[in-house]
Amino acid sequence: MVLMNNLLIILVCLFTLASVSTALPPPPLVLPNCSEKCGNVIIPYPFGMKEGCFRNPDYNITCENGITIFNSYAKSSDYFNRQVREISLSEADLVVEGENYAFECFDDNGETIKRQRYSYYLGQYTPFTISATRNKLIAIGCDTFAYLDSNYFGAINFTSGCISLCGSVRSVGNGSCDGTGCCQASIPSRVKGFYLNLDSKYNHTRDNNANPCGFAFVGDPSGFTFDKSDLSALSYKRSKIPMVLDWAIGNQTCEEALQNKTSYACGPNSYCFNSTNVAGYLCKCKDGFEGNPYLPKIGCRGASAGFLVLPIFILFSFWAYKGIRRKINFENNGGILMRQQINLNHGDKKGFKLFTIKELQKATNNFREKIREGEFDEVFRGELPSGKGEVAIRRPKKMYKGHIIRFIDEVDILSQTNQDNVVKLAGCCLDFKDPILVYECFSRRTLFDYIHGKNHAKPLSWEDRIRIATETAKGLDYLHSFHHSLSIFHMNVKSSTILIDDEKKAKVSDFGASGFFPVGLDETKKKASNSGYLDPEYCDTGCELNDKSDVYSFGVVLAELLTGEKRIISSKEKLEMYFISPVKDGRLFDKIRIQNDGKEEQFRKIVVLAMNCLQDKREDRPTMKQVLKELDSFKKLSFFEKPSFQHNQKTEHHRGEPSTSSNIDAGFEIDDGC
Repeated sequence: MVLMNNLLIILVCLFTLASVSTALPPPPLVLPNCSEKCGNVIIPYPFGMKEGCFRNPDYNITCENGITIFNSYAKSSDYFNRQVREISLSEADLVVEGENYAFECFDDNGETIKRQRYSYYLGQYTPFTISATRNKLIAIGCDTFAYLDSNYFGAINFTSGCISLCGSVRSVGNGSCDGTGCCQASIPSRVKGFYLNLDSKYNHTRDNNANPCGFAFVGDPSGFTFDKSDLSALSYKRSKIPMVLDWAIGNQTCEEALQNKTSYACGPNSYCFNSTNVAGYLCKCKDGFEGNPYLPKIGCRGASAGFLVLPIFILFSFWAYKGIRRKINFENNGGILMRQQINLNHGDKKGFKLFTIKELQKATNNFREKIREGEFDEVFRGELPSGKGEVAIRRPKKMYKGHIIRFIDEVDILSQTNQDNVVKLAGCCLDFKDPILVYECFSRRTLFDYIHGKNHAKPLSWEDRIRIATETAKGLDYLHSFHHSLSIFHMNVKSSTILIDDEKKAKVSDFGASGFFPVGLDETKKKASNSGYLDPEYCDTGCELNDKSDVYSFGVVLAELLTGEKRIISSKEKLEMYFISPVKDGRLFDKIRIQNDGKEEQFRKIVVLAMNCLQDKREDRPTMKQVLKELDSFKKLSFFEKPSFQHNQKTEHHRGEPSTSSNIDAGFEIDDGC
């Protein structure tokens, strides 16, 4: 009872404080003797509408008959100064709107009726940029290709675009802007201007009456809702188009600005932080204070109102943030492009799915059961609902965003693969912070387990080893040559990514890895020393991998199959010590740990093949197709009861020279132990 009374007293005090604080006048937003509003739009300092009310002319806003005009240096192709809808101090952005857009219209014969290109430029030295987080390139049409480029605007060179298609206007729905009738594309950060252009493949002749024109503009997608009636219009005039501009103070960092107190913009009870969107800095009230942090000599004052609703607001904001974050992740990870490619190339293709992170969290019990872990990724076991079976879910430890377009192209191609020695890609998830790949769960045992006796795996016979090597080569050759326009490089070939079932059948897994691996040379060199599988030319070629990189890694797997030696996979030095050097001086058979059921000629040739794959220079290595052909030829060689080799001969093979069967045919003796 005492606790309840105390709680009631506290609540009464809180409500009293809230009522008192809400009765106080709000803190000022403008300098003394300056107008705060133009029409319904608040104009806070550093912006202002007359001399002495703005920080400098860059922040001058014109007010004409209650209409707020943004007229800082901004220029567009029709010389229209945009109307200001909102200025935010907390978000450091300015929402402007206008009727500026690009269009292109055709008649029934595909002849151009009218067209308009559109450009916009804020000026190189103004404290404004076109917001990359709030704006998108948006295009409307059933035969429309819209693209942006920097042209001569500013120092940032860029190109961005999207394609909007329709099989039939009747099949288009309202609201969605996912590539059917309407498409969106991101723009880069810190852009000062752009040139917007339109193109069309068929000049809208396929269904001209239903869609004679294409339209495109840059704007805030939250202020736009697609309506299929736009497709039949000859002009886009449903509403003014909002566009968001980021702003900051000056072009200095906080550290530089603090050196000159007379020009420093942050007022009392505030602090400075560097803008991530514009070259300049911003100000913010300290915790417990509110107001306009840019007002000189006034700044921010103590805050008391509103703390009663703060917990509810935080909970609501967290819930809303998670939903918004998933949507942003989906777009940043190429989700819209992925969905377009699936719909355009495959229709309702069965067997491949875009999973949500909620589905994968449920399937993996929140990523609890880890199957295996590599340097750059982790693989978890998952169980899909409704008896759809087990899956292996591969999650990168970090996604390298510079590869996202190639990653999406690879996933689209890999979703079409169907080969006995390649694990099937079942889908992907793009609304997590990093993309996640979902594969069929073929087997929990890997070639590593069989070679090194892990997970109760029985030793492999010589014939098993040759067959597994051949099946692995088939899978890799299939990835390299499956698609005519884009070769798929595995980039993670090792014995732990080759799955082996109870029948000793091999399947290549953990492919489709563009973006899972680092592009920075320094970070790569740190990782390179920990992997004997890595192509030695990787760090010498700007950290670029190709099909010959997979061949090198496959050569390490062959050496691992031949020797059963675990140490060779830890680094290039160990590979040299425990395989390459013994081959050169005739001591390889001291390292052999395989059963004596092989073929003499096979063994000799597979050593040669492994050495060829392990050449330092990529041009000296065979292709995977040549490797596969050589392995297939081994089937024609005869069995022998037990290999016997001489001890008194030495080889003359040198690293960097392609080896042949004649220079690795002696100096070895096999160990009878398994």
